[in-house]
Amino acid sequence: MNFHHYTDLFSPSRNSKKTSHRVVCKNGMWIVKYNKYITMNKDKSVSLQMMIDIIEGKSSSTQEQKQNWLNRLLRWVTSKID
Repeated sequence: MNFHHYTDLFSPSRNSKKTSHRVVCKNGMWIVKYNKYITMNKDKSVSLQMMIDIIEGKSSSTQEQKQNWLNRLLRWVTSKID
């Protein structure tokens, strides 16, 4: 089984604990695997549970904030497929 690993987006920020993370393409599906944090840019980290809460609408984030996170995630995944 071939796995393609990408870690550029999923890098721990300087202030976060060391994390392991990867994005793999398995049977044509993109799967994000990480243990604690995903980093959207150099200074913003978000925990896995926080990301799940944002996507499921359980957080107190505004709809606009939720949409921004989802758009950023979608843009990154799309860039890996091209």
